[in-house]
Amino acid sequence: MTAPFAQTSPAVAQICAYYNEIRSRPRRVTWIEVPFADGIYRFTLRLPQIEELERTLGYIGRDGARIPMGIGAIFARLAKGRAFLSNGEPDWSSLGEAEALASEIAIRDSIEVIRLALIGGNRAIVNGIESGVPPQRALQLIDAYIVGQPVEDAWHYAFAIVGALIFGVEPPSEPIKDEG
Repeated sequence: MTAPFAQTSPAVAQICAYYNEIRSRPRRVTWIEVPFADGIYRFTLRLPQIEELERTLGYIGRDGARIPMGIGAIFARLAKGRAFLSNGEPDWSSLGEAEALASEIAIRDSIEVIRLALIGGNRAIVNGIESGVPPQRALQLIDAYIVGQPVEDAWHYAFAIVGALIFGVEPPSEPIKDEG
């Protein structure tokens, strides 16, 4: 009797190599903490916020049922018109009129991403005082600092927030200081 023979396909070997590469990466986080509005805010899309975002930005099908838009499709819509470097990183230095004209910017996309990420991040530092960001406060921030401002500003935030979720970012080496 011969020993069982196991064959590994090239696809499995590629998956294993990719898995090992993922494990060897430095730790990354899926949130950003940046200056926004009146202080420093953490933006995080957790599962409840992702599900709400997918529902909210979905569309109505032929039968009248709401069809969610996947987070990948949302990111693709936010990324359209953006310039990227050869390593896949966004090229923030060359964003200009041509990129904006090639985009599919939808203010609702940006507003909902920012609103839900404020709620998911639930962290603000304003004038040196740390607090949470409940849903009502997130709406107030949107009304005060996003609505009526150039769409491009909200687009930057939304793109960075969903990009952090999709690709991860290096955690900050030290906390950002609130200059307020």
